Amino acid sequence: MIYIIGDLHLSFGVDKPMNIFGNIWENHTERLEQNWKKVVKDEDTVFLAGDFSWAMKLEEALEDFKYIDRLPGKKILLKGNHDYWWSSIKKNREFLEKNGIKNVDFLYNNSYIIENIAFCGTRGWEIKDIEEIKHIRKENIRLNNSIQDMNKKIEEYKLEIEKKIAIFHYPPITKEYIEKGLDKELGEYDIIKTLKKEDIRMCYYGHLHGILNDQNLIKKYDNIKFELIASDYVNFKLINIK
Repeated sequence: MIYIIGDLHLSFGVDKPMNIFGNIWENHTERLEQNWKKVVKDEDTVFLAGDFSWAMKLEEALEDFKYIDRLPGKKILLKGNHDYWWSSIKKNREFLEKNGIKNVDFLYNNSYIIENIAFCGTRGWEIKDIEEIKHIRKENIRLNNSIQDMNKKIEEYKLEIEKKIAIFHYPPITKEYIEKGLDKELGEYDIIKTLKKEDIRMCYYGHLHGILNDQNLIKKYDNIKFELIASDYVNFKLINIK
């Protein structure tokens, strides 16, 4: 089975309690662990869509890594805007190996093929105006790197893929984005265009908190489905992909 959730905002190694952001975050790590163990088995995979830890340095994130490492399943982390601890993939992996963290890896300029589903992704960026184009350009390059790696694996191993899924931290599209016409102004750097070109029709993302009205979310655009999986939005229950 494959699961996904975003925005765990763990803080076992730093003083950053989440309950200051509302009652929904009260004892959130205990609730997450209970929900996790109800559904995830050791052979399963769990994608974590960014904002995994409040740590500023890798060393400060160690207790957070230990927390997820002891939970069932293989965990694959995407970078979020608050993951300041994130170093290079090489250094991240060396740190995990040095500290005996065995069930954690990363989605960054690479891809995964799991149970005939192809996964690509990148952090993305908050799109508020055309001034953000340099950041969108970089994220679209990373998305294309991930897609190229994915397509190479599919071709090289002659894999029969059931579907392709993209994972982001930031929402790839918002109502504000459309209302301002940014989908037209961004041109070739538009992440949506990349998804359409590669026939990727399902995306998961996090980042958004305190969502009380689904009407503010775009769940489908140009035949691409988008699903918010921020932990408080899904009540700290992992979402089943397959």
